[in-house]
Amino acid sequence: MIPANAIQAKTLLGRAIVSQADGKVLGHVRDIVFDHDTNEALSLVTAEKDLFGLIDAVVVPWRFVRAVSGDVVMVENAQAAMKLRDDTRSHGAVSRETVLSGTAILSDKGESLGTLADMFIDATSGNVVGYAVSGGFLSDTLRGKKFIPAPPGLEIGKDAAIARPTAEAHIKGKIPTDVALPEIETSSTRNESEFPELKRPSERHISTSD
Repeated sequence: MIPANAIQAKTLLGRAIVSQADGKVLGHVRDIVFDHDTNEALSLVTAEKDLFGLIDAVVVPWRFVRAVSGDVVMVENAQAAMKLRDDTRSHGAVSRETVLSGTAILSDKGESLGTLADMFIDATSGNVVGYAVSGGFLSDTLRGKKFIPAPPGLEIGKDAAIARPTAEAHIKGKIPTDVALPEIETSSTRNESEFPELKRPSERHISTSD
């Protein structure tokens, strides 16, 4: 089952990041940087590089996240937001340019098992605790997305995710998870009246590290 403290990564997109120290809004979540070597979310991206790379991206490393609630992510203070180049781990992960959303999932033998739809993150540690797998529009409509706990998890590569035998069994329903994944609520589906003063940008893809 999905751990009680887990949150779907895509639901973070568009949330306001607020400093606990002074209530200042530091920006909104535009992207998330993952490291699949350690299976964790490294940082939240609040501003991306400009077209010519002259202006660096701005990130909030997960180690500064204090709470995720409602429409906001609470962080320690304004110093939590920094240039991407100043957070070594996030900078290294972004340079690998792996993208999560829509990644094909293959078995050990090359069988297509669906696509990677989302990740579930422990709100406290940032560790990835599971994955949401899409079988396509019709399958998702009739049976819903599949949840794969981590472990066994998936091995995320640059072009595909590999499901080892236990993960493959989860996807095929041979190991029931008894989990009904909720509809993903993103910046485009949340009710603006919940936090009207904190306007949100449009949804973006989630970046990962292989």
